[in-house]
Amino acid sequence: MRKIFAFIATAVLVASCLGKSVYNDSYTSYATFEYANDYKEMFGTDSLYFETTDKVGFTWTNYLAFGHKVNEESSEFEGGFLLSYLSVPESGNTELLDNNGYRANQTYIPPLKNTYLVFTKTESMPEKHFWFNYIQGEIKGTCAPQFMRVNNTVEVINAIKDSFQDGDAMILKATGYLEDKKTGESQMRLAEFSSAQKDSVVTNWTVFELSQLGIVDKIDFDIILPEGSDVPQSVCMDDFTASLSFASED
Repeated sequence: MRKIFAFIATAVLVASCLGKSVYNDSYTSYATFEYANDYKEMFGTDSLYFETTDKVGFTWTNYLAFGHKVNEESSEFEGGFLLSYLSVPESGNTELLDNNGYRANQTYIPPLKNTYLVFTKTESMPEKHFWFNYIQGEIKGTCAPQFMRVNNTVEVINAIKDSFQDGDAMILKATGYLEDKKTGESQMRLAEFSSAQKDSVVTNWTVFELSQLGIVDKIDFDIILPEGSDVPQSVCMDDFTASLSFASED
């Protein structure tokens, strides 16, 4: 599976005690999802990318994964995470981007390279949305998410303006798990209409706190909408930040 992300690493310690080696490694991973090499190798004309070979998602330094579902026969994206790179193409033709349902609500500023994840909730998306898994010999790891930034897509914002009524809200929910046991959850409102403020909608990159999840090996994301709503169940995500620690067993 293609490894496409970078990280910042700090605090590494290797020591010896009574002839037994002890290994500790802790760092803060900060994923901007920017790809340093030629974007043309990854992204199609619509500036979207998802891995079709392994059909399970994107990995990052072998430890973190953002899952998606790909149709076995057609190789078409069916839900979960994909990558979006939606700055102005060299041709200057933005027609495909303007009509793209995964485009974040942001201004094109060429030659800005702004790659981000788009999470889409569907009936066929994978059971695991985000997962952390590192066990190598006697070395085990932990993952403690801190925050990410989220933004609505242009398509979602337009749909909300057309269909939301007083009292309607769109909520993003993250639930953490460790060995299948719930560790915590966090929520934020992507949009809310009320008599006092009918257009409270996230229209730029906003921090979504994840520290309440604790130490996890899995995160499930959910998008909650009013019953019967036809608003697309998608949200853009960027700058995923987590504390990773690795240590040898006693």
